[in-house]
Amino acid sequence: MTPPLQTATRKRFTSAEVRQRVLDAARADIEANGLSVSFDHLPLEEYIRRADVPRTSTYRIWNSRERFVADLLHDMFAGESNFAVEEFAGTGDIEEHLRLVAGTLTTPERRREAFRTCMRIAGDAQSRIVVDSRNWRSFMLATACVSSVQPGAPREAMEQVIAEVMLRVTTMMSQWYVALIERMGCRLRDGVTPAAFASVVRGVLGSLAQQQQQNPAVAGTALVETGPSGEQRAWSLTAIVFAGAVEPLVDFGE
Repeated sequence: MTPPLQTATRKRFTSAEVRQRVLDAARADIEANGLSVSFDHLPLEEYIRRADVPRTSTYRIWNSRERFVADLLHDMFAGESNFAVEEFAGTGDIEEHLRLVAGTLTTPERRREAFRTCMRIAGDAQSRIVVDSRNWRSFMLATACVSSVQPGAPREAMEQVIAEVMLRVTTMMSQWYVALIERMGCRLRDGVTPAAFASVVRGVLGSLAQQQQQNPAVAGTALVETGPSGEQRAWSLTAIVFAGAVEPLVDFGE
């Protein structure tokens, strides 16, 4: 006797599991391929297929593409592990430079020179992020895309995610840069708060990053300079401009 055919049954998922499986599918796609110039290209139906979850359950969670995108942005960028200071500042190379100049920062001019080098290292690190970090590029594109979303609760949720991420990055950078400045025996100039300094850092680096994306050949140009000990080092335009922008905000003890 032939046994009856067994029909495959789909595993039952909770609403939370459906939500996370679809978000994971979307996140994997964006991490592999990047984000386009708008949210319209995000194939929600394809993510449902890859997640192997029911369409009806998915659309009960998100009744519009905009609500899905708002949740996706939060899932991708709002975590504390995103955009650590090490990504932005080139902390390893800066620590190495501080070890090299340890004990020599005895005059304002030596402190200024060391600070300038550290900021150029940070600027070069930012240049590499623009080229190498798909996550950072996706975040910058997402920031630009939000303005094209129709006003309403989903757009407000997207804007809130962007604002929270930028506030976290600014606070993180503020704490790190102020600690670095103090380690070098310097301080911020009177009237310059840590938050203001960090905002300038973020604004200058953000603007330079946009220029690098638009014209990589020019932004990637390197200039060779001779250091105080006769050593030569190539610096990107981003590094030189960034260091020049933040240096006037610091009091080197003149």
